[in-house]
Amino acid sequence: MILSWASQNVLWSTACPRSPSWQELQIFAKAVNLHDSEKFKRRNVGPPSCSRWCLSSDQVSASVGRAAAEHLESWQVVVDGTPVSVSSPSSSSSSFSRVWRADQDHGPEGGVHYGAPAAVDQSGRRNGSTKAEAGVSGRDALSGASPTAEEKGEAKSRAGGASLGGSKSATALKPKPFPIASKAAKSIRRKKKSDKNEELVNKAVVDFLANSGDEAALALTRTAETFGNQSSLWDQMMKQLEHRGARGKALQVFRFLQGHSTCELSEHNYLTIIGILGRDGKLALAREIFDGMKGAQIAPSVLSYTALICGYAKQGLVKKALEVFSLMQSEGCSPNIVTYNTIIHACAKSEVGLEKIAGLFGELQMKGLKPDDITYNCMINAYISGNLLEKASQVLEAMRKDKYVPNVVTYTSLVNAYGKAGQLEIAVELFEEMKKNGCAPNTWTYNALLKAYGNEGLYEKASVLYKEMGCAGCVPTLYTFNTVLDLYGRGELFVEAENVLVDIQKTGLSPDRVTYNTLIYSYSKAGHIGKALEVLGKMTSDGCRPDLWTYNILLDATAKHGSIEEVIQLYNDLKEAGHKPNVVSYGTLINMYGRAGQYEEAEEVWLEMCKAGCTPNVFVFSALINSYAQHGLYQEAQTVFSDMLKAGVRPDVRSYTVLMDAYGRAGLCNHMQRILSEMEGSGFVPDAVTYFVLVRAFTNAERWNDGLQYYKLMCQQTNLGTEISQELISEYQTEYECLLQLNKERVKD
Repeated sequence: MILSWASQNVLWSTACPRSPSWQELQIFAKAVNLHDSEKFKRRNVGPPSCSRWCLSSDQVSASVGRAAAEHLESWQVVVDGTPVSVSSPSSSSSSFSRVWRADQDHGPEGGVHYGAPAAVDQSGRRNGSTKAEAGVSGRDALSGASPTAEEKGEAKSRAGGASLGGSKSATALKPKPFPIASKAAKSIRRKKKSDKNEELVNKAVVDFLANSGDEAALALTRTAETFGNQSSLWDQMMKQLEHRGARGKALQVFRFLQGHSTCELSEHNYLTIIGILGRDGKLALAREIFDGMKGAQIAPSVLSYTALICGYAKQGLVKKALEVFSLMQSEGCSPNIVTYNTIIHACAKSEVGLEKIAGLFGELQMKGLKPDDITYNCMINAYISGNLLEKASQVLEAMRKDKYVPNVVTYTSLVNAYGKAGQLEIAVELFEEMKKNGCAPNTWTYNALLKAYGNEGLYEKASVLYKEMGCAGCVPTLYTFNTVLDLYGRGELFVEAENVLVDIQKTGLSPDRVTYNTLIYSYSKAGHIGKALEVLGKMTSDGCRPDLWTYNILLDATAKHGSIEEVIQLYNDLKEAGHKPNVVSYGTLINMYGRAGQYEEAEEVWLEMCKAGCTPNVFVFSALINSYAQHGLYQEAQTVFSDMLKAGVRPDVRSYTVLMDAYGRAGLCNHMQRILSEMEGSGFVPDAVTYFVLVRAFTNAERWNDGLQYYKLMCQQTNLGTEISQELISEYQTEYECLLQLNKERVKD
């Protein structure tokens, strides 16, 4: 306890944030008066009338207490040079809880004169009276005597003399405020105390970790003698043990405190260990300790419930978290905004329906809680995960009205969601908004917008954004480089794609399988098989082992643009590399044989696939049907189609088309029309290839009028602007354009 006194001020300072009682003021006044100054530790010395000493609690209890009852009637309370009356302890005001005024003159016993009655305002007036009147009445109240006329006149004279200006004596007597400790000084003291506590905790942790068994228990006993009953130090010790990876040791400390009679556990101690156990995944033990709080006569507060909920949420145990959430409310403990944020965030990451999340959001507002930025961010991300962009947009607007700015995660999620939804304009607006609001885009934000540009085929804008990313000081990751590689590949910007490989090396990263596979796929799709094989060679030489997808990409490209021998060689390389072919591998081979009409070879691959336990998909079934269709083997084709339906594989447009082609090549046009009706009845829309198969079959059967009907439908498919549609039309354009001209002439006649 620090007691500062002078002719101007007396400052009370204590560790307990409360107003000093009237009796405590008397005790400290007597302490200054009755004790020799040598018993005090002098802190600093200013002017002769100003001194500051430090009193310990022991000194107060041992010696000051004995002086409290002596000579109390000789003390006056003076404010700004004016004696005032002292109210009783029950009526004292808390408005003078820190600074207590004192007169320059000493009392009859040479002591300090304290003043802090509730009825005194800052100007020294009491109940509307002048300083002089207040001084007289105050002194009379203390002494029990009525003031004489001389005393009243003397008091007025002092008051008048103090108010005169220009006089040196008056100026010298004018009270000066005692310098109160600055915030910086307080901060320094707090820092010193914090450093001291940290040093104590570090020593305790080192001592505890250096021992085991009984020695560890003795180390904790030594720590208890040092820490005493300071629960905050025990908290720091448990947290530091967790930081050092010794969560089990932290639990050992908590168990020691439970069994140590001199250490009284606080709720914060429980919070600390529950949090540690929750992060360690030991939720059963955390729940056991939580339930034990009531037995320790500690009622769990909202903080305790929230800590347990957070532990369940982090481990993905959302149902358990919801159970605790319901329990706390049934126990009469109202969740706060942190609790709601925790439970909403947990629900958003689980399979809990959006209705439950929206209900929690509405519930917290009904209870008078105001959503904060975390709440809004959780709700926006929840709606985005559920593909409810409109709802997410509504929450975003409410967030803006409450003057909150989304964080970088929310902005990135929004940019990504709108980009995937094809709403590039909104994605770009959000990207610019976040920069305007001082929220710097991170690597994932740039990645999301780069993908959005790529989906729209805006490869040049993507290239500009990629360069802007580097200028903004945002370091691209390997995922970024792979994304840009994919964009350049789709745009067939192979020079730029090769430069990306150079950029990867400049950043000290190494290309991975995704990098090489992306580049191989880009070259393969463009028909540059030689370049794709070169990349495969570089991939191998760089120590990056090609995976199954690498070979599947090359198999598909070679099957479309190369020879059957090259495909077989790659297929053998795939197996020699230790990879097991999957349905894509088998499907590529069967499709290649099917286009070539080699149905026997296709059958062999089919049998190999079945023996390997690989389940065929609709693509593989269609490829096998196509191999029979090339030879008009409609019965075999129909059998495979029926097997596909029995296997529970739903046909697609291609399946129906190749089946119709099998009947068409056999000249069974009526069966083709039957299959077409089944196809349309199943909800499929024929494409240009379907109509081409029909036109070819009816043309070969010289059923020109039916063929003309399907030719017109095929021409309508050219509205899609697909290259294959134009090629199909051109094959029969001459015959049917002439037929159309003849029909027009017949109409005229």
